[in-house]
Amino acid sequence: MPTPRETILTALHARLLALPANALRGDVLPERVPVE
Repeated sequence: MPTPRETILTALHARLLALPANALRGDVLPERVPVE
């Protein structure tokens, strides 16, 4: 059973891997959507 630290690191690593994939597909991140 993984430790809490390992669980967190694994989750963060998965998110880091997903971010470049979203950028390459041209997806717009929610933080960058204009309010208007």
